[in-house]
Amino acid sequence: MATYKLTNGYRVKTTGQANGSTEFQTINPEGETVSTVTLPLEEAQDLVSVLRVNDGLRAGVR
Repeated sequence: MATYKLTNGYRVKTTGQANGSTEFQTINPEGETVSTVTLPLEEAQDLVSVLRVNDGLRAGVR
């Protein structure tokens, strides 16, 4: 499980599933879950890569 911070104040929590898919939970700045989706492994890996880059840029990591 990992949590990524977005530039708009939202967070995305990821949770791996037993079948290899990943659940993505989007949380608004108030702490409320606004969406939950589950993606298969390949699509999840692509999205996690984007989230990592976004989170790193937000933190000033290059």
